[in-house]
Amino acid sequence: MKRKLDHVEEGITDAEFVVAQYDSALKYVDEKIGEVVSTMEELDVLDDSLVVISSDHGESFGEHSIYFDHASVYEDTARVPLIIRHPDLRGGSRDALVQSIDITPTVLELAGLEVNSEMQGRSLLPLLMGDADEHREVAYVNQGAWQAKRAMITDRYKYTRVIHHGFWPCPAEELYDLSRDPGELEELSGEMPEVLDDMAVKLRRWEDSQLGRRVDPLIRAVELGLKPHAWVWDMVREQEGDYADWAKKLGW
Repeated sequence: MKRKLDHVEEGITDAEFVVAQYDSALKYVDEKIGEVVSTMEELDVLDDSLVVISSDHGESFGEHSIYFDHASVYEDTARVPLIIRHPDLRGGSRDALVQSIDITPTVLELAGLEVNSEMQGRSLLPLLMGDADEHREVAYVNQGAWQAKRAMITDRYKYTRVIHHGFWPCPAEELYDLSRDPGELEELSGEMPEVLDDMAVKLRRWEDSQLGRRVDPLIRAVELGLKPHAWVWDMVREQEGDYADWAKKLGW
């Protein structure tokens, strides 16, 4: 833990201090979004506008032994907020499985523009208008920077498969029941091999349908070198020394 804290800033002794810094950053962003919305109200343009707020990833603060990073496809990294405001939409929250790729077709449809049929994303408008309670039966998550890892998520289960673990060792396959274990604390592959095998086959079929004869981009990312490995080798080349020593100094 100490070297993880030292990697953030020397002299830190409490992981909660790092969490507090992250919380303060969220508070800052929230205040600035409020300023933007207030200005739109003052200019009398808010009710003529579509406001979309989301994020590219979350952050891990010790979950699954990943500290102060977004290195995998666990829920703390993959599950992000999505807030959409438009005068024609019904307010309230939605409990449905969606993906970030669904945002673009949603914006296009709300703007009255044509949605390209080749887009993989699907408009969220039926869900947002209250005409549907569900959106996707399955969602997929890829991580190709810090690890090479892919996840398949249903309304209950989450299956993950690792191609390369980077600097964060993890099982080759994992299975979680998100309906009763949203924090992914109880890995179930040994207890539910039938569910694991079924989801593994379905993920393979989905990959085949998407890739055809093309190389899996996650495999290609490993071949080219994941980010943390590249950074360590840069330090070895620039300042000399041993790969293992520099990996340790950089917090891995």
